[in-house]
Amino acid sequence: MKMSKFDMVLKKLELLVDLCRDTEPTAKEVQKLELETFELFTEDFISASHYFEAVTIGDYDKYSLVDMMKHANRIWKFRKRVEKEGWAEFTGIEYKCAELLKLHQKINAIKLYRQHMMDTGMETGLREAKEYIDALQIRLGLDN
Repeated sequence: MKMSKFDMVLKKLELLVDLCRDTEPTAKEVQKLELETFELFTEDFISASHYFEAVTIGDYDKYSLVDMMKHANRIWKFRKRVEKEGWAEFTGIEYKCAELLKLHQKINAIKLYRQHMMDTGMETGLREAKEYIDALQIRLGLDN
């Protein structure tokens, strides 16, 4: 039996929620990441769950659905990389910048990276910080 477009979107969002659940960082991974603050759930997991619920109850229009699907694709790419490489790959400043990029806060990610570099005694210009964030954005698949 062929799935309707609605069923296909719902099934894919369900797969995304499952992937986020399976790749949520453990307490040990959070300690290794040396995060200053620990959030019980990542932004990815919260967004994926929200999208699944919104589609399930029909709380969307075609434009918001397109936006949800684009964001869900970015989450999927990132979480598949986490699934493959583990959270250890996303340590310290890289993880924090990636979280800001996922929230579409590129300028804040650049500021954070630059401040981190200054705090560790390495002067970094605005251009260098932007180039680092641009490369991180591309590497994580968050550039579209």
